[in-house]
Amino acid sequence: MVDDRTSERRTGMIHCEKCGEDYSATYKRCPFCEEDADYVRRTPSRSGGSHSGRGGKRVASSGGRGSGSRGGGDWDFNLFRIIGIVVPLCFIAAALYIIITVLGPMISAGRETPDTSGSPSPGVTTPAETVSPSPESSPSTDPEPVAPTVTGITLDQSDFTLEPDASYRINASVTPSDAGAQVVWSVDNTSALTVGQDGTVTNVYTGTGRVTVTVTATAGDITATCTVRCKGSGGTSTPSTDTPSTGGDLSAGPAQVANAGGGVRVRSGPGTDYEPLASLFNGDDVNIVSAADGGWYQITFQGSGGATVTGYMLGEYLSQG
Repeated sequence: MVDDRTSERRTGMIHCEKCGEDYSATYKRCPFCEEDADYVRRTPSRSGGSHSGRGGKRVASSGGRGSGSRGGGDWDFNLFRIIGIVVPLCFIAAALYIIITVLGPMISAGRETPDTSGSPSPGVTTPAETVSPSPESSPSTDPEPVAPTVTGITLDQSDFTLEPDASYRINASVTPSDAGAQVVWSVDNTSALTVGQDGTVTNVYTGTGRVTVTVTATAGDITATCTVRCKGSGGTSTPSTDTPSTGGDLSAGPAQVANAGGGVRVRSGPGTDYEPLASLFNGDDVNIVSAADGGWYQITFQGSGGATVTGYMLGEYLSQG
């Protein structure tokens, strides 16, 4: 036994029959399987010696450092194996942690269905959209002025007579003048008188005698009226002239129209070059105000709507008595 050990120490390596590994002769036990060196056969060493036995397969160690191994190689071998196992496991655990905590939410967010309602997903802050005002929605610094309301309408005629098929344009003035309202014209008897939107009236009455038609001008909520006496084209009477045959002396006060035949015009001044205001007929009541030059008299009479109209008429067509 002593010789064998001496020979084994001399060769420097011992072959373990149990696990098949070679180890240094300085170990009393096989550092791989803890087999006692007293039961190990000598086999040719890898350094050139020889020992008996056939190499076996390495088996797992039944003990570690705590099983009684005294050699440092046993501890180093087990430490390297532990490190070789633990370090990869640490890398794997770290990779799994990164995938779960970092990549997992990113993948899930990428697969979410887009929100078609326009509201942002939970946890996602959507920057507020800046909308620049369009020219149409921008408040105007110069608002359009509002047209003033119409407060009155004045017609240049309030009562006059039209011969058959004759026409006359009635002029209307709106108050205030800058109201800009359109004047709309209408008549209450279109079979006797027609009116255009410029205020021109035309006598279309084909009957006999005369017929009274009211012309209305409207602007906004305000109206004004004019009385037009239309002569029938079927009548035999002829209109009188304004030329008197003789003058006469009349006093201020009530009077009646006489000698008018088919009617006589009342003018805005004492002369035939003044525009006619109305036409009166025999028997119409007037009031003489004063005498004027050339046989003309200033008179007043009741016009359309009961308004008092002031005009001039030749004394030839006035009668007091």
